[in-house]
Amino acid sequence: MNRTLFYICCCLSLLAGTIQAQENSVQIYDGTTLKVGDVIQAGYKPSTFQYNFIKAMTGNYLQNYKEDIGLSKLEITGIKNTDRTYTSSVKEATLTVREVSTGKEFFIDINNAIEKGEVVAKPAQRLYPDAKFLSDDLLLALTLRVNKLPVTDKEVLFLISLKDKDLYQKCKANEFEFNSVKAEYTKQLEDMMNNFNFTLTYYIDNQVVIDKYDFTKNGYPINFIEHQHLGFMKYGDYNFAFTSYEPSRFVPVTQEYGNEVNKRRQARSSYISNIAYGRFYFNALDKMTEIAKSDIMNMERLYRKTLIGADLVGVEVYDFKHCDYNFIGSVK
Repeated sequence: MNRTLFYICCCLSLLAGTIQAQENSVQIYDGTTLKVGDVIQAGYKPSTFQYNFIKAMTGNYLQNYKEDIGLSKLEITGIKNTDRTYTSSVKEATLTVREVSTGKEFFIDINNAIEKGEVVAKPAQRLYPDAKFLSDDLLLALTLRVNKLPVTDKEVLFLISLKDKDLYQKCKANEFEFNSVKAEYTKQLEDMMNNFNFTLTYYIDNQVVIDKYDFTKNGYPINFIEHQHLGFMKYGDYNFAFTSYEPSRFVPVTQEYGNEVNKRRQARSSYISNIAYGRFYFNALDKMTEIAKSDIMNMERLYRKTLIGADLVGVEVYDFKHCDYNFIGSVK
């Protein structure tokens, strides 16, 4: 009788522990709360191999998921606290989620996943959803056009490298191969130059420096001008000269959301990085940009082949280089 009673008590105790481990909601390290029934989004796979904190059952084993489910909607069906600590004050929690489109089940270590971008903390908020990405081939055509530069073999080879990597290698190795396609790709480039659409709003993604939160103005000062005396923003091998950029160097953010942003960006680090990423929206100018003269350097020679003039019309700021989620703020 005593042995039976002891067995029942043990089962009840185990059941109570299981029930206690299952939660209806959890507060994650940035201060936000997730609940059973909420729909979250998966982030991009951090490497070519697998997610590190999103897992799925393979047979009888729980394994890191290898397929990219970036931006898929995931409904939270269960929340379980674990014995593992994320920080000294935050315990890791495992979410059970169901992919809305397929019904597939995943298990997510939520704090780690948000820190590494495997789960979206804050979706993108686009200022210009229909803006066109200024790709490398368009950049080349635009730069040549506005600076009235000749189309040489160097530019044609660069266009080939963007369009066809295998053909580019053949052209580099064999001058006859290049000569056989030179006229075709020269015409492509000249057509892109002549037909460039200056009525569209374009965008590029570029690194910014983000300063500490300004409690007087309620927001974050940002800087993206590398050549301060010239006012140029460096973008790869190119330089953008914006007609006006000072109003875009401060991103308004409420103190409540700023606190969340700081916690998210700091995560388990002892400091908050001053590196963030901006999506820059602009209208390209169909004219040659003037360059300030210098008694020391030949500024025309240094910058003319890389300079693009533009009207900056908006900036969005994000945690990650792809600028697709973990939105910080924007200015227009």
